[in-house]
Amino acid sequence: MVDFKAAGANVLQSEGHQTLSFNLPRHGQDQMPRDRVTVKADAEAIRDLYSWFRS
Repeated sequence: MVDFKAAGANVLQSEGHQTLSFNLPRHGQDQMPRDRVTVKADAEAIRDLYSWFRS
């Protein structure tokens, strides 16, 4: 499996940029059950990451 986010991050990093990637629910290696994947779950994941940055 090709991780396109990581490939893009590698290009940016090679140009001196800092990058951060994270997986939304059920993406990457996240094991959330399919029946719990919702737009709300995605929004909560983004909110939680934003809160982490602000703390």
